[in-house]
Amino acid sequence: MAWIWRLCITNMKKRGIRTFLTILGVVIGVVSIVSLISVGIGAKELIMKDFGGDTLKRIEVTSMEESNRKDKMLTDDSIAMISDLDHVEIVYPVLTMDGYAYVDKYEGFVEISGVPQSYLQTLTLAEGELPSGKGLKPELVMGYMASSFFYESSTGIFLGEMEEEARPSFVGERFQVEMNSWGDNPTKHRLSVTGMTNNAYDMGIYCEMNTLKSFLKRVSEDKIIGQPVDQNGENYKDWVYSKAYVIVEDAEYVDEVMDKINERGFQAYSEKEYADSMERMLKIAQVVLAGIGMIALLVAVIGISNTMMTAVYDRIKEIGILKVLGCDPDELLYLFLLESGILGAIGGALGVAVSYLITHLGVNRIATKLMELDPGEQLAVIPWWLAVAAILFAICLGVIAGYFPARWAAKLRPIDAVNKQ
Repeated sequence: MAWIWRLCITNMKKRGIRTFLTILGVVIGVVSIVSLISVGIGAKELIMKDFGGDTLKRIEVTSMEESNRKDKMLTDDSIAMISDLDHVEIVYPVLTMDGYAYVDKYEGFVEISGVPQSYLQTLTLAEGELPSGKGLKPELVMGYMASSFFYESSTGIFLGEMEEEARPSFVGERFQVEMNSWGDNPTKHRLSVTGMTNNAYDMGIYCEMNTLKSFLKRVSEDKIIGQPVDQNGENYKDWVYSKAYVIVEDAEYVDEVMDKINERGFQAYSEKEYADSMERMLKIAQVVLAGIGMIALLVAVIGISNTMMTAVYDRIKEIGILKVLGCDPDELLYLFLLESGILGAIGGALGVAVSYLITHLGVNRIATKLMELDPGEQLAVIPWWLAVAAILFAICLGVIAGYFPARWAAKLRPIDAVNKQ
């Protein structure tokens, strides 16, 4: 079979310009489809990266709105009931306290979330430290974006409108928090900020729950601030939580656990719903991008088919001689299929190489500047499987494009080849 390879390479060299143009068409087609798909993959990774860790396994549970039934409120009994559900790893109750805060020349509404110490331990900090949970007053941890809700007292400009580098972190500061600011007798307390999370989308303000409970009991005159009251206007004996975070064993169980929670009269929400919706949209976008690239690749396939058909007509005499010398039809079929496959392989490999250059030296550099991506983030990503698939796909399309010319050549009779010359 070595003679077939030698003859194939010789014929490709003999028709150098035609071979070059055919390969160029394949390169353009592969570059189109690989580059467009890589942008879809990169965009998906950029969007989905924020749903890492326990985010997709977390369910946020709240009580039914305007429900005065205690069994429909989030109490310790409700938390225990949810904890006993199948596939639930842990439940974190959340107790919130609303107020108005002043610090330096800034002010704004705040919602302070009291969470268990075990939940605080799951937070990663950009600076500062976690609350100790041993003080008489709650110590606060600011979410990375929580300061954006404050505004400058003299100008009214919100910190969220400022450049990120110009925003104060408030770590080490002491807030003057006005609690029960909607009531007749608001109380003011100084609360320290000990740290700030590194989650770029975190808008929460956290403290240790037991400290917050003790603090609220101590500073509340008649009824505990923020707690609902019964028909007699009295606080319930049990603490009523604002919400709870439920962590399930795996993201695949989220929908099942949410259904069970909803059946028990609570409202459940998970970012997995949003992530699934985004993933479906991204898949549609990838299909559209791949379809656009496929058009260019199909044009290249037509070019291969045209090249192979021309090669067959140009080599009719050669085909006749080979058959007279005893060349088997299958060997002729293999000869032309090999040539078209080589054209596809070379075009596919060069197309992948050019795609890497375009994405890394062009698309990603431009996207980093225009979209202000973080270091290491890429808009276009070419995984190894996409590179391999592109080359194999180009080879397959090349073989398919050359099949009919090769089949015609294999069936050509020697006498017909002589007469056609």
